[in-house]
Amino acid sequence: MRRHISVFVGVAAGLSGALVATGPGAAAPLRGQVAVAAVRACPGSGAGTMSNGAAVTAASVAALNGSVASVSPPVVTTPPAPMTPRDYLKQISALGELGPLGPWGPLSPNGPLAGVATLANTGTVEGPAARAHGATGATDAPTALDADPLGPDGPLGAQGPLGVTPYCQTLPATGGDYGRQLQLGGLWTVLGPMGPLGPMGPLGPLGPTGPLGGGRNAHGEYVDAGGRVLRTVAVPWPGGPDHVYGLVEDYPADYARTLAGNDTSFTVRGALPVGGSAAYPFTADTDQFVTVAVVPGKGFASLTWMTDCVFPTLTATRVHQLDRYEDVGYVCWFLPQVLPAAGALTDRFDLALTDGAGAPLAASGSPVMPNWAQVRVPAGQSLRATVTARSSLSGPGDYRLVVVGSGPSFNATDIAGAHQVRQQPTTK
Repeated sequence: MRRHISVFVGVAAGLSGALVATGPGAAAPLRGQVAVAAVRACPGSGAGTMSNGAAVTAASVAALNGSVASVSPPVVTTPPAPMTPRDYLKQISALGELGPLGPWGPLSPNGPLAGVATLANTGTVEGPAARAHGATGATDAPTALDADPLGPDGPLGAQGPLGVTPYCQTLPATGGDYGRQLQLGGLWTVLGPMGPLGPMGPLGPLGPTGPLGGGRNAHGEYVDAGGRVLRTVAVPWPGGPDHVYGLVEDYPADYARTLAGNDTSFTVRGALPVGGSAAYPFTADTDQFVTVAVVPGKGFASLTWMTDCVFPTLTATRVHQLDRYEDVGYVCWFLPQVLPAAGALTDRFDLALTDGAGAPLAASGSPVMPNWAQVRVPAGQSLRATVTARSSLSGPGDYRLVVVGSGPSFNATDIAGAHQVRQQPTTK
């Protein structure tokens, strides 16, 4: 039996903004559900520039070769000086292996997810969600502090980065034109709030380090005190029905490959020999953007080495001056060093997304960047993410696959450009 947890916490008065649902045939929502509308867009942004099947990938962004001339709205100012838009697209930028999607970032074995697979299952759901359903082991009175992660005032609520004002107004006004491109369909969308690093990803309150992380079975699924599998959390939303978010399960690879009915909110730990592939099926339950990223598990040096010797040298001025990994010189233990090229820097993986009939939706095989794809899909769309090991520093290559859907949040963008590509019309 699978069910969702409703977080019954009072909604603070005065929260502003609501998703704009447009399009013909938008039905009234069921109780406790968000309406499945044709478009959920920022106010005034229209129907959007990316239809179903359109995608942005690491490879399509790299194919711009640093030119943002095709991108609309224009990308001109990207502080701090002397950084330019081109600098933020380099392999030594945040999009590259030295950034948060690489083997030294928060999604890697060096981050907080490293130990979650070995955490003992308590069989108990903690916090306000447990109290709402009368779960055992949660008898203390709720407080404002423990209500926050899954409540309306937390990162999943209207005041957080998924809300209309933060996403549609604050984010685009942050960092010159850079913040705008963190939105869906943007150049740096994979680093934005709708991607694997955002509040709907594995590092947020829906993930294994969140308030429900203590109650999980051997497969990484969230369970209540009776062992029933929990898949979603409902967060109150001002002026409308609850927003229902998928919990981010941490699956072993063997289980995820054969799991029927998987949704667009999960992560997988796996390993592959060079040339080997693994495919993971899942289905979109609503019209949405789905972002899939493959994070390599091994780098050429330890996190201590990188934080002590390499990362401090990557100032705005140096990133502006340099281009490739092997251009980065540094000193460690009093000896001059140079970063290796991409093939010797980390394990490398390619990514492909197909629909239920096997038709290609998106593919990313960048030889120098962590590979990811973001694709617009309709409700009911069957998908399959295939990871292929391109190279390994030693033995099988370790990776983490992260899948994050925009769910009840926005499913439209007015960003356009040559980085948005289409491989095939979608089928279900």
